[in-house]
Amino acid sequence: MSAFLCMPEHLAQLAIAFCNDRYETAEPRDVVSQMLAMNKESLKARYPDSFNEFVEGSWQDYEAKCIAAVCKGKDLALGWVDLYKMAQCFSYQSCENQSIWEGGYQIGHTFFNAHRCELLKDRIVSNNNYAAYEAAPWGFSEHIPRYDTAINIMDLMGADVNSKIGSH
Repeated sequence: MSAFLCMPEHLAQLAIAFCNDRYETAEPRDVVSQMLAMNKESLKARYPDSFNEFVEGSWQDYEAKCIAAVCKGKDLALGWVDLYKMAQCFSYQSCENQSIWEGGYQIGHTFFNAHRCELLKDRIVSNNNYAAYEAAPWGFSEHIPRYDTAINIMDLMGADVNSKIGSH
């Protein structure tokens, strides 16, 4: 695998999205620092002799740029699909240090690892599609009445429903 340093704006928008949840108490500026710490540890694991070359100046300067990007606020041009794909990118760029990345929720106050990244992706989908999310069944069986949720979600995504679920 390879890894690169995510841009301050990229990390900032994900931190804002993570904190835009009714149950979250963390501040975006703290979350963006945790994301940068995880991304940095990934670079350190992948490129131990050259990871400092990813930043111009110091890591502290780069962190200040990330915090400044958070202070600019949410970019309204980004939709939930954009944020979801950005979260996938962050995940890919930040997973090289397996012990931290897979470390679970216990180290989430220091590093934005796999556990918190999955939580972020869940929040992006559920917070931005709340009505469809709430209407979707919790479990599934052929004996439970089906809802049109899957079709509605695909319509929202602009998908050709028949090609995705088959026509009958």
